[in-house]
Amino acid sequence: MSPYISASKTVLMAFTQTINRGVILVVPKQAYFDWYNKMNTVGRTATDDYREFTSFLIKDEIDFTHPDEVLKKYWKLIFEKELEGMFVYEDMWPEKRTFKMFKEWFQCYISSMAWDLEKGAVWSEDL
Repeated sequence: MSPYISASKTVLMAFTQTINRGVILVVPKQAYFDWYNKMNTVGRTATDDYREFTSFLIKDEIDFTHPDEVLKKYWKLIFEKELEGMFVYEDMWPEKRTFKMFKEWFQCYISSMAWDLEKGAVWSEDL
């Protein structure tokens, strides 16, 4: 294992291992916040105010020539998790959610590599 070396040749960190997962990083677009602001009577938010994005681990065998095919496997679950992050009550969610709507509301970035940069075991929790 060789450490990552910056231009100044300072060792920044030793990459320990990859995990057998790919990643979908989900970034809400303004359409998502327009919906949220319409439903929320307390405060308003916009893309410029939002700094925390959700990452989803997926199977690491990703076809980058057809990213929509990758997203079509997971978009419904991702959509629900993103809506749940704003409103836990499903009756507040849009009733008709489509893949087209999902793509209008979220920008997704897909990666086949997930590096574990921390020491210690990775654990998961059933929710």
